Amino acid sequence: EERLEELEKSLAALTARLRTCAERLTAARKDAASALASALTEHLKDLHMEKTRFHVELRSGEDVGFRPDGWDEAEFLISPNPGEPLRGLAKIASGGELSRIMLALKSIFASVDRVPVLIFDEVDTGVSGRAAQAIAEKMARLAADVQVFAISHLPQVACMADEHYTIVKNVREERTFTEVYPLSGA
Repeated sequence: EERLEELEKSLAALTARLRTCAERLTAARKDAASALASALTEHLKDLHMEKTRFHVELRSGEDVGFRPDGWDEAEFLISPNPGEPLRGLAKIASGGELSRIMLALKSIFASVDRVPVLIFDEVDTGVSGRAAQAIAEKMARLAADVQVFAISHLPQVACMADEHYTIVKNVREERTFTEVYPLSGA
């Protein structure tokens, strides 16, 4: 009984310490979430989504419970059209909106993470016209600082590249092979 009482006191003390650490982490995450929302909103303006509102909702505390990485759950909320409420990004964003949001996020993270290579696999899906041109220009600006690989079907994006390759799938002897060839000249 004495050992059990001792362990319960120790557990209470450690739980209090864990709660303090989790609360500090949550406060830091709230600051980061606010900064991310502001930065993303600015990048989206460049990508012809100037009326979009973006918010990171953090749920914390006992409802979430303690985890190895804190006690927070985050959800990205978006309102791409004026007058509409914020809703879960995963539930309401179109393909074109998701493409531009991903490009904006990668642009933000590239300046923080300092990754030397960014890969965009059809990040321009679902867009055309001025939005496609805006995506191409943003990717070209990124390419000034990091190496960018982009898989695209849009001429606005492709024309910004320094080098071009074609990807071809072939079936030989009942196996599929993917081959990449550099393009040159016309």
